[in-house]
Amino acid sequence: MNPINAFLMQPFSVDHANALRQIVKEVAEKVGCEVWRADERPIDAGPRLQDRIDAYIKKSDIGIADCTSPSNGTINSNVLLEVGAALALQIPVVIIANQPLPSNIRGNIYLELNPSDLMDKEKKKLFEEMLQIRIEEAINQIGHARTENFVAHGYPDREGIDFNLLIRRAERRIYILTTNLGYVVGKKHAKRSAKEENTILKALIEEIPKKKKEGFEVRILALDPDSNYTNDRADSLNRSRREFREEVRTNLDTLTNQLQNLHKVEIKVYDEYPLQMTFFFDDIIVNSAVAASRSSRYCVTYVHNLTYRSVRDTFEKHFDELWGRSHDPGRPRN
Repeated sequence: MNPINAFLMQPFSVDHANALRQIVKEVAEKVGCEVWRADERPIDAGPRLQDRIDAYIKKSDIGIADCTSPSNGTINSNVLLEVGAALALQIPVVIIANQPLPSNIRGNIYLELNPSDLMDKEKKKLFEEMLQIRIEEAINQIGHARTENFVAHGYPDREGIDFNLLIRRAERRIYILTTNLGYVVGKKHAKRSAKEENTILKALIEEIPKKKKEGFEVRILALDPDSNYTNDRADSLNRSRREFREEVRTNLDTLTNQLQNLHKVEIKVYDEYPLQMTFFFDDIIVNSAVAASRSSRYCVTYVHNLTYRSVRDTFEKHFDELWGRSHDPGRPRN
């Protein structure tokens, strides 16, 4: 079997370039990738470096982009140009960065790295583990066809989605349509040394108070614990009705108590049977099907980009309509 071609987009002159290149090569080889940088591999593309870069990108199966920069520095513009070229050709790109990225590439496969971490044995090991996960994600996206309307990346369940990262990177809004806020997220992406499982509730409580940007808003839609549909959902999951209702109520109360004094946070509950679980992080949407016999976190999940009109019309319209029919927790229903 031929190896997967991975093109490393990287400034050659930065201090950590060679160390990172070696790590990328070693990690990528574990999952069947052959990594090349534009100054390494001979290719018949003319004498100019830019010609070789263009040829590499077109021949690549995936890209790996080093967008890290020195403290108070800027991301290398040449690397950003190469990332844009790869994404235009629908080549999955793993982006490694240590500062905010332009909004139109923020939703891609992403991995945080401070170059100084490469000097720390434990941090370097954790980075290598996460890099392998991200490269595997990119490999799984090879060949995803772009339809006329939008691109959707599919996952067998929500374990493949790094919710902690999406919550942390959101700059304009977080909208969530769910049943219960206490489910575990990001188990696949969690540090192996973590002493407790991370839930969407915990991630929201930790990260939302840090959002200082003007205009940032949070809207949470959860199932009303007093709704008959909560009983139905407990039955479909083979859960005790009483325990499930109290779990939903406790998680909702915890979120409300922790965040109710933040003006940017609105929380409502709905009284309907849920058809989908939807999470908005700026213009990135994570959407899970709801099955009659299993939790939605174990169901097929898709990641969409709201820059496509049909996606915006479909998911935002559904959220807005349900929001309008919902009520504040603790207030009697109409």
